[in-house]
Amino acid sequence: MDARLRGGLLALGAMLAAAGARAQALPEGVTPQMVAEGRKLFEGRGLCAGCHGRDARGLVGPNLTDGDWWHSDGTYPAIVQQITRGVSATAARSRTPMPPKGGASLSDAEVRAVAAYVYSLRAAANAGMPGDSGGTLARGAGRCPGRGAGHCAAHGAGRGMHGPCRT
Repeated sequence: MDARLRGGLLALGAMLAAAGARAQALPEGVTPQMVAEGRKLFEGRGLCAGCHGRDARGLVGPNLTDGDWWHSDGTYPAIVQQITRGVSATAARSRTPMPPKGGASLSDAEVRAVAAYVYSLRAAANAGMPGDSGGTLARGAGRCPGRGAGHCAAHGAGRGMHGPCRT
């Protein structure tokens, strides 16, 4: 077998393994179809991308790809609850509120789909899978490698509200 073919097969195998691991990382009751629908809603009429960015790395809202959860423990049920209830300006670390359901008219099923997509971003980052955020948890640090705990809180431990950590 020539080296190019062998390399291509190895790359294909790695992609398939990552896809299987990503599917296994979903909580009970969450399907890949929910994640796909959630992504469409996140980027579209769910209005999420307006604050979190189309890539979910944060604009005025926090980065959702790095595993640093500001307002919940990051479990799927907690994400569903947070999207449903929103975050008040006084509770928000950024002091920018998130209205219930992001201000969009979403059904409960659509909220669960958006939560599935957001959860999948964190699951991919924690596992260090291809296509993940490359966030601090994917590198095993758990915190910004900068000047210690709290240093990167203003930008979501690496790539959030105010851009990437430059340390």
